[in-house]
Amino acid sequence: MKYIASEFFFEFHISSLDIFSLPAEARAGAQQAGEFGILRFEITTVMSIESELGKLGEALAAEYLRKKDHIILEQNYKWEKSEVDIIATKNDRIIFVEVKTRQSPYLSDPALMVPIKKWKQIMKAADIYMKENEGQQTAQFDIVHVVTNKHYTKIDHYDEAFTPGVSH
Repeated sequence: MKYIASEFFFEFHISSLDIFSLPAEARAGAQQAGEFGILRFEITTVMSIESELGKLGEALAAEYLRKKDHIILEQNYKWEKSEVDIIATKNDRIIFVEVKTRQSPYLSDPALMVPIKKWKQIMKAADIYMKENEGQQTAQFDIVHVVTNKHYTKIDHYDEAFTPGVSH
């Protein structure tokens, strides 16, 4: 797995501090200036490239759907442990979209992209969303597959990729 690191600096005004009570990462970069000084240390956050790629894919998918006359209602809708990447509407349907982003077209079969456990989580979140919004519309579950790298970007939209109650 590849990572992107970004640096943040924090300053704390202290009266006294046992530097050894800090986590090892903070202690390694800590500089204490006097008994009543400023503690300055650097924390490096690690964010996976896959996470950043996923965010890019979701943004590209939302723009793609807008161009196909979808109205985006929500992005990253969360309920408990479930998340729906995009909730949109078109033709009197509420469309719950799972976005899969890759750098290569490997595993581009939509049936292999989203495990059944993930679909069950999406369905739970969709059910709650429909109840919260007094949804009288028909629900639809789609996949948008985004392949993006330095050479090209390709987006495939699989309408009704999953139908509740029908096993794959």
